[in-house]
Amino acid sequence: MHFAGQKDNPDVVSFDEVYGIPIIQDSLASVICEVDKSVEAGDHTLFIGEVLELKLTDGSPLAFLVVNMGVTKWYKEVF
Repeated sequence: MHFAGQKDNPDVVSFDEVYGIPIIQDSLASVICEVDKSVEAGDHTLFIGEVLELKLTDGSPLAFLVVNMGVTKWYKEVF
């Protein structure tokens, strides 16, 4: 798999399929949506969707930081 110019990555990423859409196996969360509306916003497009499937799994994220007033704290320290 190529991502952001990384070509030599020995890790293999496995996928499941929901509604014909690939999702990463063993991910902590996945959301499958159907686009309901798209809105042009300057040089961006905002997509509004209807959630068809939501999967949440217990576990710790690889990296999640909260920044408040320039101070960075680990997620577990904040909550």
